[in-house]
Amino acid sequence: MFQPEILSLLDESPPLPARSRLMPMKPMNDTLPIQESLSSYFVRLARKHSCSPMTLLRNEVLAWTKIKYSREASSRFTSNYIRTMNGVSFYAKELAEALNNLTGQSELDRCSFLPLTEVLDPRGNGLLHHRPHWCSECFRDWRASGNEPYFPLIWMAAPVKFCKTHQCALSDTCPHCGQAQPFLPKHSYLDHCSHCGKWLSTSTITYLKNIDDFSLYQYNSIEEMIVNGWRCSSLLNSSSFINSIKVVAGELYNGSIYEMERELGFPKGTVSNWSKSNVSPSLPNLLSFSYSLGVSPLEFITLLENQHIHPNIVMDHRKQASKRKGLSVDEFSLVKSVLDSIISSGISEKSVQSIARDLGYTVTLLRYWFKEECQAISRLYREYKNSCRIKNEQKDIDVVKDIFKRLTDKKTKITNRILQNELSFHGVILSRPHVLAAVEEERKRRLLFQALTI
Repeated sequence: MFQPEILSLLDESPPLPARSRLMPMKPMNDTLPIQESLSSYFVRLARKHSCSPMTLLRNEVLAWTKIKYSREASSRFTSNYIRTMNGVSFYAKELAEALNNLTGQSELDRCSFLPLTEVLDPRGNGLLHHRPHWCSECFRDWRASGNEPYFPLIWMAAPVKFCKTHQCALSDTCPHCGQAQPFLPKHSYLDHCSHCGKWLSTSTITYLKNIDDFSLYQYNSIEEMIVNGWRCSSLLNSSSFINSIKVVAGELYNGSIYEMERELGFPKGTVSNWSKSNVSPSLPNLLSFSYSLGVSPLEFITLLENQHIHPNIVMDHRKQASKRKGLSVDEFSLVKSVLDSIISSGISEKSVQSIARDLGYTVTLLRYWFKEECQAISRLYREYKNSCRIKNEQKDIDVVKDIFKRLTDKKTKITNRILQNELSFHGVILSRPHVLAAVEEERKRRLLFQALTI
């Protein structure tokens, strides 16, 4: 009798490897301090598939995520949101998980700061550069040795401004056209400009003679987070962070977190908020805090009750708060009269920020000295903007009505393409809710008219 299970036992051929939809490519230097960033990995993956990074993103990757993407918002997505794929955001989690599934990898979250999600500010304040930075010397060395250029994760961290290997400042603009680079370039060559196509390495490199202790500490600490953060992921959580704060406060400051804040030079309530588990520190604040205590961030978070630390109270690296600018009696009277005249007019076509700029003051100063007046102006400005919005929406609705009337009089069949072209000619976007509602209303009215005339 035929028994297939016996044949499978006799089969000596090696098992087939698991198949993946995209090429199972590994990140560069995934166990070293210069581990590849997720955005860099994505661009190299696009080159393996002979397509642009945006094509790979739109046609393959986004379908595996919960990210809402539209072509109308594509520029904002690529300029503001895609850079956060290297951080701790929703986009980082979704894209790392999708790429894991598509490439058959399992640890692409290490190419971002996702292992630190539970101890860093979820908004990513101060975590990432707003545009890519790179070391020209590294690009030159990699090309000379035949290695593929890429962007390490540590270059993405906002506190990192230099390359420790070559002791030079990182670049952030093309040396030929002066343009900043996008995180997802138009092509898939990371060391070439996305705008002019020329090599991003330059011969005019700014070498740093002296790197201050705090900058070097920041670099080494972030390097440690990248290399070892995932290894102690079970301890990298808010509970461990809060416990470490309480241990240090109990050992050095008689259990007073407020005393610790004062001694370390932090604003009142900063560290106490961290200890209540309702606020997580930004990366710059975490680095300043741990530096003041003489330990690295990982050493502090994984601190045990029987460990001892010695504070390193050197606060030169922290920016001292400048004193609030005062106003003379004449200045106060002048500003108040301007604000009162705007309020008495019953309308404000400018925001408080614009008014402060026109007067030559900061908005913070204006709101400090004239709190009630600024609140009243903000209310008037919101009312003005709302009335403008209503007027603009009514104009769009009138355009829709005119288009339907004109095409109906000509007995033209109103298809979506014709309607889209007519609206675009008048600068009206069909996808806006009030325009869609007006189009639907006109179509219903037209159908009703046709039914009555039959």
